Amino acid sequence: MTISRLDLDGLGSPLAIAAGIHKLVADLPTAVPVEELCGQLDILSVTEFNTEGFEAALVMDANKAAGSILVAAGRTRKRRRYSVAHELGHFPIPTHMPDAGHGFECSSMICTCLTPKSRTGGGVSKRRPTGSRPHC
Repeated sequence: MTISRLDLDGLGSPLAIAAGIHKLVADLPTAVPVEELCGQLDILSVTEFNTEGFEAALVMDANKAAGSILVAAGRTRKRRRYSVAHELGHFPIPTHMPDAGHGFECSSMICTCLTPKSRTGGGVSKRRPTGSRPHC
């Protein structure tokens, strides 16, 4: 898989980014290789962190030149993939910056976008996994 944030430039929503990824990587498997995708989009590391205070966090510099994702240790594979994809969804949108003290306010989830309707026969559930919040 070869894709970069430059390929997604100008796509300002999680839905548009997900559609762009699927268009650019036509042979993307149904189980999207989320952590490989992170590496392609300038996420330098995905690291497990022993915490009960959050599920995942995106850490980046002020210019969004690169980032890292912290994921709560001990979660299921499904929850980890969801959390990593969710945090990745914040990263390519230039105007999507965290509010001081609140993190990101989420109105849409990249995770629900990673498998387009055409590949699922009608879409995926928009229900968030247990414990997730609208603020990240």
